[in-house]
Amino acid sequence: MKTVEAPPALPCGAQPWPLSLAAYHALGEAGLVPRNAELLYGFVYQKIPKSPYHCFLLTRLLRLLLAVLPEGRLLRSEQPITCDDSEPEPDLSVVRGSEYDFRLEHPKTAELVITGNPARSSSGFLPCLKHFAAVRAGGFCLGAGSR
Repeated sequence: MKTVEAPPALPCGAQPWPLSLAAYHALGEAGLVPRNAELLYGFVYQKIPKSPYHCFLLTRLLRLLLAVLPEGRLLRSEQPITCDDSEPEPDLSVVRGSEYDFRLEHPKTAELVITGNPARSSSGFLPCLKHFAAVRAGGFCLGAGSR
């Protein structure tokens, strides 16, 4: 059975401070945000490692969706969608436009978002946050099963 260690408690009196999207980008450009992190609801979270089965499912979905993708839509894998206080990186998303439309800024909406299934994660907290942040991007969201 897998166990998950609780994060260390904050020192007495310490409180986390939310970050704005601009501050998150500035800290990222300065190299102060880890590469395996994302901004969800104003807080930076470390991404959860993906299982081989999760990667297998995403690869299959990527191939299947590419085959039926309508013209004028772009399939993106683990790429940011910019919201007011979040920048989730869903496993897969379908956005309106072409890659050239997003060379200077991330899309702000998606038509379809696919994220890992929170119910199958050893810690459902972060996938749930990511799932709901991705839904706020305006798309229909599916949870992909993970093992």
